[in-house]
Amino acid sequence: MTLAQNKLMAKSMLLTLVIFICISITGCESDSVNYLSRGTSYAKTGEFDRAISDYDKAAKRDPENAKIYANRGYVYFLKGEYDRAIMNYSRAIELNSLYVEVYINRGNVYSRKEEYDQAIADYTKAIEISPQYAGTYSDRGFMHYMKGDYYRAISDHSMAIKINPKYAKAYRSRAAAYSMTGEYEKAWEDVNKAQNLGQPVPPEFIRSLRILSEASGRDK
Repeated sequence: MTLAQNKLMAKSMLLTLVIFICISITGCESDSVNYLSRGTSYAKTGEFDRAISDYDKAAKRDPENAKIYANRGYVYFLKGEYDRAIMNYSRAIELNSLYVEVYINRGNVYSRKEEYDQAIADYTKAIEISPQYAGTYSDRGFMHYMKGDYYRAISDHSMAIKINPKYAKAYRSRAAAYSMTGEYEKAWEDVNKAQNLGQPVPPEFIRSLRILSEASGRDK
């Protein structure tokens, strides 16, 4: 075999290898999408272990796909396995530092774990990325409330209401914060606003607010 023939054969083998690699990668990506899709279907029907199994397979085939870890983290959250949820959300954030939904979801996990500072940090990052979402301000406001920082809670709920004046949940939550700062008139205004928007207000809260209002001479 001549030198020219050897070179031609080598080029042919290299081309075949490149084609094989491309087909393999495409096949892996296709498998990953299929497992991700089926895992999501399992999650929607409450088959969490099957969902996780499919997300595991998807991650092996496409380990740089942030959505896989985000979805798997959410399923672990639904299962009450909060530390595993945080691990998956953190990996998703490593792969996509602007993944706003994941910051919110990880904040929700920290909230369940009563790790309020970490939750506030995640909600704050989400707000920096996407400041137009009222729910994130309200979620952060609730964390401030749980920490006893009622004025910051009021500020966040007020911002949520500014963005969405019909956000009934924010009125209810702000009413609770106002009740803790002794601003009972404002609390009653928010209670009425929340109820008018269809947001239930716990009867025990209304009773407590009435007692406090009476004691301060501002009965409603």
